[in-house]
Amino acid sequence: MVRRERRPAAPATAPLGLEDVKRTLRRLIEHNAGIPGAEINDESSVADDLAMDSMSFLAVQVAVEDTFGINCTPDEILAAKSFAAIATLVCERATRIGTGRTASSPGARRTARGMKVAARDPRSAKTPHRVRR
Repeated sequence: MVRRERRPAAPATAPLGLEDVKRTLRRLIEHNAGIPGAEINDESSVADDLAMDSMSFLAVQVAVEDTFGINCTPDEILAAKSFAAIATLVCERATRIGTGRTASSPGARRTARGMKVAARDPRSAKTPHRVRR
């Protein structure tokens, strides 16, 4: 198992602009899927231009969640259809988390990165799992 170094998320008060999100998404796609960032434009289609194998796609999806501290299912990313739409989705979710406008689940807590984690059952030896928002 390869351990990835986790970087702390940007502070909640830092403004997250769409261009910043696009730049970061290009870097994540390049790193996880091997698609050069220079070849990715706003109209790049998820299904055609950014055609990734399933493992690369999931690696990008997990990297997006880890980097921006959001939950975003593969189906939501596929439904966005273009790179610009994905960036907008990520920007909206990250901004909503940064402003604290997320729904809270009973018994849930937040990690230092702002991710919701279900309350741990003291009788269980399992680690907490992430709660969908």
